[in-house]
Amino acid sequence: MAIDQKLMAVPVRVGATLDPGTPKELFQLHAVADFLGNTYDVAEDDQRFLVNTPVAEDASQPLTVVINWTAALKAN
Repeated sequence: MAIDQKLMAVPVRVGATLDPGTPKELFQLHAVADFLGNTYDVAEDDQRFLVNTPVAEDASQPLTVVINWTAALKAN
């Protein structure tokens, strides 16, 4: 990731030495680092990214926490 939060790709030719090509912008990130400092991750197939992005205030939904849910399983 570049300083301006653009995710970049650089082609690399491998031979006797590494020969890096010209960096190319993939897309602009609007990411927020998690508690480990990560802002994104790459899928195992190298085809997708998971990006930690901020959510707008009006987009939040209520959160329901179910406590002692295992007791409900035993009642059935």
